[in-house]
Amino acid sequence: MRKHTIPKLCGLGLLLAALASPAKANLFRVTELLVPNVESSSVSAINNRGQSVGTATTADGVTHAILWSGAAARDLGTWKGSMVTPLAINDAGEIAGFANAPRDGPHALVWRSSGWIDLGHGYAQGMNSGGQVVGYDQRGTLWSADSVTDLGNALAQGINDAGDIVGYRYAAGNPIAVVWRNGVLTDLERNGAAYSINGAGDIVGESRSATGQYQATLWNAQGKSLLGTTGDGEHSGAFDINERDQVVGYNNTGALLWTGQKQVDLNAVLANPPGGQFRLLLAIGINEGGQIAAVGTDANNYIRGYVLTPIPEPASLALVLGGLCLLPIGGKRDLRS
Repeated sequence: MRKHTIPKLCGLGLLLAALASPAKANLFRVTELLVPNVESSSVSAINNRGQSVGTATTADGVTHAILWSGAAARDLGTWKGSMVTPLAINDAGEIAGFANAPRDGPHALVWRSSGWIDLGHGYAQGMNSGGQVVGYDQRGTLWSADSVTDLGNALAQGINDAGDIVGYRYAAGNPIAVVWRNGVLTDLERNGAAYSINGAGDIVGESRSATGQYQATLWNAQGKSLLGTTGDGEHSGAFDINERDQVVGYNNTGALLWTGQKQVDLNAVLANPPGGQFRLLLAIGINEGGQIAAVGTDANNYIRGYVLTPIPEPASLALVLGGLCLLPIGGKRDLRS
């Protein structure tokens, strides 16, 4: 007997659409970024393939760079015996970061294929899909395949695929958020810092509000917007922005997501919180699928890296099922079913 599955699914889609609340934030599934025989770890970036990078301290007290593909950890080791801090990863799996050599100071590094490549003195902070790396030594620096460019007296933090760069500089002891476009350095905001820029040129970071607190800030074609906090008088900051203008960061109480006109406390929208002393403290990175790299404490109060993966709302599923109603149903109908 043939079942009329499609009509039933259409009915389910309508029911889910009726039950869905458009004001409710998506839930997230939490994945703990574990390393065998390691009590603590941290994460600093995530790419569109769901790969994330960070650090973990082994039983012998040595901190190693770690690459996670999903929940599977790969130890990328150290550089000449020195701890490596990876801070960016692109979709090709290239990683940028730095190591502090005890006798030689900081070295900017990039991981390609199977090992660390020394870019020279400095701190690598950001990387784009073309493998361009930005950071700073005494001055802002852009490392490309065949050149090193002096960006001037500022600290570069992030770069998009068009080569636009953001960061901050100091004047009279105060930070000033800056952007480089076509090689021209422009001030964005006194008493501010810029950390990330997306393909549309939208920039996030932090700036001082009228009440004196630093708050998460968005700069775009419409101007400057303070993204706010979850309470009065709180400090907040924004670390990353994707092409959907979803922004991640933190405030005094924990990790935050800003999406659309909503500010979301990420600790309140977890489908599987681990319990105990677990708490998300900082949301560090976000990819185009809405996956978030975050740092928090685990159930035993150790620092740990996490990846948060969005779970579709009932309304999203309703759209999928509703679409089935528009599909033609082929074949002859069995009148006995």
